[in-house]
Amino acid sequence: MKGLADLNQNVENETGSFSSKATVEGNVLKLSIKKVYKQTKIQKEDFGKMLDFLDAAYNFSQRRVVLKKN
Repeated sequence: MKGLADLNQNVENETGSFSSKATVEGNVLKLSIKKVYKQTKIQKEDFGKMLDFLDAAYNFSQRRVVLKKN
């Protein structure tokens, strides 16, 4: 399947993580998506680290999947 690898990503640091995994089983596309906040209070110096995984999650939410018949 073309473009399936683009749906697989993992961004993790001490503030949190975002991971997504896409697999095809038969004619079914399965997505496993997980976003975790590792800290309840984040120092302003670490805000950029938090944005790393939040931006990855947002960008994933904006992706589109086109399914085609063979």
